[in-house]
Amino acid sequence: MSKLRQVSKLWPCSERSVVPELVSGVPIVSTVLLLNGYDIDGTLTAGVVPQEPYIVITGRGPDEDDAYVETLRQNAQVFMRPASWPATSEGKGEFKSVIISVMGVTHFWENDPIQVDIIRADTSAQVTLVPATPQ
Repeated sequence: MSKLRQVSKLWPCSERSVVPELVSGVPIVSTVLLLNGYDIDGTLTAGVVPQEPYIVITGRGPDEDDAYVETLRQNAQVFMRPASWPATSEGKGEFKSVIISVMGVTHFWENDPIQVDIIRADTSAQVTLVPATPQ
């Protein structure tokens, strides 16, 4: 009988997909952990409902911390753009790309097409463009 080993490729997570692999002739069950990520403005504020497990990555700066962000922190880890990163779409997209890569986010929801392009170019995460909501 073959030995099975479980290898975690990403962290953190609670939902898993099992993918069989062979390494040196030994069957391995590879656990791919899923972690969702969400932008705030134009995404969560537009009514996108986050799916567990998730984190929030926002282009908001430290001076934009408010009661809504505090509410989000009750259920998820929130990453806010430091003042040292530019408050441009490009700067925000680059910041989010770094956090997505470091945290192992597998699916990210974003409403800014410029940021979506940067995140898609810089990470392996699936990125969903959230359409603008009519005013």
